[in-house]
Amino acid sequence: MKNLLLAIIFLISGIGSFAQRQKEESYVSRFDRITIDYLIYLPKDYNSSSPQKYPVMVWHHGNGEKCWQCGKTTTAYATLTQQANGLTSYIEKGLDLPFIVVSPRSGFGGPSYPTVNGSGNIFNPHGWTNEIYDTICKRYPKADAENLLLGGLSEGGNGVFNYVAYPGARKLKAAIICSGWNPSDTTLRHIAANNIPIYDSRTESDKAGGYAKDVQSFYQKAIAKGMSKPKMTVYSGYSHDAGWVNMITNNNAATVAITWDPAASSTNKWQDWIMSKVSTVATIPEGPKDTVIPPPVPTNAFICDSLQATVFWSTKSLTGGYWQICNYTQNFAVDSIAYNWGANGPFGGRKDSVYAKVYGRCKVANSGNYTFSLFTDDGSNLWVNDKKVISDYTNHGVRERTATVTLAADTWFKIGIDYYEAGYDASLKAMVVGPNLPKQVIKRNK
Repeated sequence: MKNLLLAIIFLISGIGSFAQRQKEESYVSRFDRITIDYLIYLPKDYNSSSPQKYPVMVWHHGNGEKCWQCGKTTTAYATLTQQANGLTSYIEKGLDLPFIVVSPRSGFGGPSYPTVNGSGNIFNPHGWTNEIYDTICKRYPKADAENLLLGGLSEGGNGVFNYVAYPGARKLKAAIICSGWNPSDTTLRHIAANNIPIYDSRTESDKAGGYAKDVQSFYQKAIAKGMSKPKMTVYSGYSHDAGWVNMITNNNAATVAITWDPAASSTNKWQDWIMSKVSTVATIPEGPKDTVIPPPVPTNAFICDSLQATVFWSTKSLTGGYWQICNYTQNFAVDSIAYNWGANGPFGGRKDSVYAKVYGRCKVANSGNYTFSLFTDDGSNLWVNDKKVISDYTNHGVRERTATVTLAADTWFKIGIDYYEAGYDASLKAMVVGPNLPKQVIKRNK
């Protein structure tokens, strides 16, 4: 009867379809070189001629969709759409969404998929989830890397909970947690620090997904530490599945036991809440109608006559960005402070536990205020004339930090960058903008 009612709801909404609506793709992960397969849903107005960019949601499935009992020939499409309650299943039935949805498959011990002991397990999705974001944004130019979303149900909800409480989490616009959690003192501290907007949906007495009052108490402690109040809707009863079925279908008839915000309904949809959190949807700029030749930038507008890097590698674990023992040191000439090493080691060395100092001297042609920007993964500080002007020495994904400094024309000044890479992806870029100087990468003049 419940399945019949849901079918009627979708047909009335005009979203019934029998064509496969999600495409099956795969890539080879840097984690043990395993193959990750996934389904990808593109919004119905996605087309090659549109300039619009789209938010990207990674959706982690639950226990019912994992493939430890499936053969190698079973497709991700068959696995991820076999359960009536999963988001992939509802998309396949005709649910339209205004953002890209990527649904990776976890094997939990399957021969070709992420294993319980590997970084691909959805209980430990940190590096794996970041890798999926990077893969999709590279494959789909209209995927908006500035508007990343995450969602999951049951065990996948546990994975989402862990990710938003992970020190290296991307700055997500929103996260959906359905019937899952994994509390600890560590997650409490980091979930408050990351402060990612959360939409939590569950039932009141669901032992498998976490008792609602315990979850609410955890959030209250996180709020006391600075976290913004999450949206949380708790439905009556103990059904594990109801925690996401009522939300995904925007069931206005479900009985609500606890709410910190209006419950999901036909007039208050969860997908609308998500879109209220994303930035103004970006567009791919069209080329100018008429060719405009900008005035040339003076060659002496910003000059660095020397840039170099000293890099330290250590086998010690990173603690607060410092190591007691440095096992190896090497110096490099730097032509341009614009590096995107990805999963490779900074400056061609080891992948993790790396510390570097980039330094030199520069001068400007015009007196005035100059804004410096650092884009790094992980931490960095910027020094100008021995004064720290940017302090961002923590584990994090790529983000921009800026500082404005007043400089005198034709006067050499010292510049220095402290940088460290703790784990996973690595990148370092420094830029500057000022009087008669468009924003540009800082580089050595040859």
